[in-house]
Amino acid sequence: MWPRSCLAVLSLLLLSALPRPAHGTYYFYVELQSFSNPNNRDHNGGCCEPSCGNPCDNYFIFCLRQAGYDRNSNICPYGSFSTAANVRSGSTLQFSSADLAPSVPNPVRFAGNVWPLGFQLKIRVLDADGDADDLVDYFIIEESSFLPTNDYTDYTTYGGENSNDVTIRLRYRLRCRGNWHGHDCNMICVDQDTDTAHLECALDGSYVCMDGWADLTTQCTVRK
Repeated sequence: MWPRSCLAVLSLLLLSALPRPAHGTYYFYVELQSFSNPNNRDHNGGCCEPSCGNPCDNYFIFCLRQAGYDRNSNICPYGSFSTAANVRSGSTLQFSSADLAPSVPNPVRFAGNVWPLGFQLKIRVLDADGDADDLVDYFIIEESSFLPTNDYTDYTTYGGENSNDVTIRLRYRLRCRGNWHGHDCNMICVDQDTDTAHLECALDGSYVCMDGWADLTTQCTVRK
């Protein structure tokens, strides 16, 4: 009979080899491309400046939360970013891949530990007026299910929640961080490129053969 201490060690080794629930990590990217407010008005229909011939002094607040969140709320459980440090004046704004504001890159990147499967993104546009910034309009993007992908999803809307005259164009995507994979970024998968295996991880966390190799049953050791 094995000593009790050996049995305990063996039990721990067996447990460590079993799949374990894990909390993954993710990046959610939002790349702002353009914004247009040709009439230079705020959400109440008033001019941003004394004359509507002058454009609004625009800045943006990005707010990420789970799908189904109260659209009127400005609470952001999954993070927020503001470009208030870099006000942009103009009726039509174009954005490059440069920073939107100091410490705010474009695309904006939200990082988290547990992806909620769906999301709601609220983007508020404000007119900088000293201590009393006016709301120009806001936009809501919501998807009940959104999975990690290598590709961006393009989004354009003509008309915000308060006005039919504003337009925003952007794109977004979700990526798992590091070796995390799966629909909610909770599966660990590590590429293997050795003498006995040529495996890489698919987005869902499963193994596929690397380019130039075939036959998963042999861990992709058959050359194409």
